[in-house]
Amino acid sequence: MAKRKAPPARQHSLRKKQPASEIVRAGGAVINKSFFDDLFRRYYWLIGTALIALTVVVMVVELSPLSFRPFNGPFYGLHSWAKATGSWAARSHAHYGLGYTRGFATWAVGDPPTENPKRYVDHPQLSVLLMGGAMAVFGANDWTPQLVRVITTVIGMLILLRLLRGLFEEKTVLLAMLFLGLLPLMGYFSVGGWMFVITSWALWRYLVLIESLSDGPTPRTRHLVEFAIALFLMVQLSWSGLFYAFTFGLHYVLRCVFRRDKLRPAVLVILIVMPLASLSLNFTVMWAGYGGDTQKIFDLYKWRATKDEGGDIQAGKWFNTLLKHSVSNFTWPVLILLIAHCGYLLAGRAVLFYRGASPGGRKPRRTGPRDGTDGTSSTMPDKPRLPRDFPQIWLFLLPGVILLIVFRGLVREHQYWLRPFAVFVAIGAALGLMMIGDILRKIHRRAAVAGVIAGIIIIAAFCTRGLAAYRQIRWQSPRTIELFQELNRQIPPDKALLTFKDFVIKQHPAKGSFYRPEYAWYLDRDMIVARTMPEIEQKARTGRFTRYFIPDADQSIGGARVPPDYQKRLKKLSHEQLIKLLQDPKNKMLAGWELRDRQRREIIKLMKQKYHYEYFDNPARPGEENYCNRRNTPCYIFDLMNKL
Repeated sequence: MAKRKAPPARQHSLRKKQPASEIVRAGGAVINKSFFDDLFRRYYWLIGTALIALTVVVMVVELSPLSFRPFNGPFYGLHSWAKATGSWAARSHAHYGLGYTRGFATWAVGDPPTENPKRYVDHPQLSVLLMGGAMAVFGANDWTPQLVRVITTVIGMLILLRLLRGLFEEKTVLLAMLFLGLLPLMGYFSVGGWMFVITSWALWRYLVLIESLSDGPTPRTRHLVEFAIALFLMVQLSWSGLFYAFTFGLHYVLRCVFRRDKLRPAVLVILIVMPLASLSLNFTVMWAGYGGDTQKIFDLYKWRATKDEGGDIQAGKWFNTLLKHSVSNFTWPVLILLIAHCGYLLAGRAVLFYRGASPGGRKPRRTGPRDGTDGTSSTMPDKPRLPRDFPQIWLFLLPGVILLIVFRGLVREHQYWLRPFAVFVAIGAALGLMMIGDILRKIHRRAAVAGVIAGIIIIAAFCTRGLAAYRQIRWQSPRTIELFQELNRQIPPDKALLTFKDFVIKQHPAKGSFYRPEYAWYLDRDMIVARTMPEIEQKARTGRFTRYFIPDADQSIGGARVPPDYQKRLKKLSHEQLIKLLQDPKNKMLAGWELRDRQRREIIKLMKQKYHYEYFDNPARPGEENYCNRRNTPCYIFDLMNKL
């Protein structure tokens, strides 16, 4: 029997064999895997889905000391103006149809509505159209916008879970998603609705096209088509979409220049043509809405770029406001971690540059016929990576920076315009906390785990308190909302409200005048001003007006309370003295307020002698939930159809 041939001697590699806890990539760095790394990798989607569910709970549930109730209340809180504006315009699409609105965001009330309604054309129209479609399905109510925000947040966060896994290790991504869901900005405003979904999708497809994801698929034509569609839609949804598109284009060109890669004509054409085509459509809609008056478009931009709600922009106040909004949106612990990580990145990059470290460590780039090669891998090196690096940081940071530069005037009273920074802040804070964990790991593994858990608890506590502070703010009181809901029931749809107080807002000539959105949403009737008895009686005889609204107290000018000492001094002045004060620019507003207040008291006295009335009281004091600093309640509601 032939002897069995002995197996060849085993070849021993000089490379050290990786243990079972093999190394994994973390933002370009190489670290040792642990039990937690394996756990997060194995149950990544399960944990990610749980974090998204937690985000939904934070958005729709309000926890108070005595109750646990859904938070889908009416438009009375912080920025109730902005929330009601889009809902009001969307309701016009749902109630009156596109034949009436012509696809424009339309401010219309009553049934039948006016033949020449006001158009809201200074924003892209697609988001309002989508909300109008949602209201056509779910109804024009308070909770439909909240439902849409929840749905879009879930979709956007699922895309982020898939996208970020190709840039960071699993536990960093999950920690960033936890922070994103806890941010007061997310809990109160969400981070952009459909805009969040489309920009996340565009970023994912762009990173696939430039092959910058560790687990990304081979770029195909469909990825290019999806990216082109996303570029077009994001500019249709919001002006900030233009800044995302610009960031993609700038990043792509500079990337190819520094890496000495060839520009792909198809990608370059899409990056230029699609945003410009979408922007041209937006300007065409604005031009048509303004009746061909191009100057209004330029005036509107100049207003938002050079002035805020209080007048000319002052650099010191502007930065103070930006800091205040950043703290309230993101909280101090999150910002401190972000700043620490950014400082680490700057110092680390400076050290690498100073040492002149040779690049290396890049994963070979897939090539093929598209690149004019035979399918071999490109060995062009990448720049060296730092531990806990932030890959593609400019794609997350630059859109928000450009927004702040171009629309500087939006910062004053618009916390939600910092939404483009939300994902960047969440990732940076997560990397900062993981960096602290790496430092503590050098002491002991348990110290690292304890430090990370303690950081999460601190951030959760600050975010919960910040969200509660947002929800306690009242731009309108629930009692005021009840008032306008009651008026809606009392006044037929084809009638209007006669009022002493003017509910029309006049922000800027280019934007036009319009009803205060919260009142228009709940009253859904025209609000016509009348401040003399002859005018009131003449309009009452037309039959169009069934109720007359007049505040019982008016202690504010433009939302600012008139100091009590000023009120006492003004009341001592005669009518002639007040007329003279009207000529003084410094005292014009105060004198006008006192004259109007005297007129208001006289109207109440005369109306009580002629009409039946209802007194709508509001005993709440400052700091209580039902308090309203705009003094719409208490008030009198006179029945013009029921004389004494």
